[in-house]
Amino acid sequence: MMTPDTSGYLLLGLTAIATIIGIYSVSLVYRLRKTAQQIEKITVSK
Repeated sequence: MMTPDTSGYLLLGLTAIATIIGIYSVSLVYRLRKTAQQIEKITVSK
């Protein structure tokens, strides 16, 4: 049996996890793009 408090905390926890995953994936994509640009620059300069 779940009390309203427990489900509230669970929802809050899931929201926090989703937010962290979202921020992490965005920063990961940004880093990958930056790396790709650097690789392109190196390839072009050669």
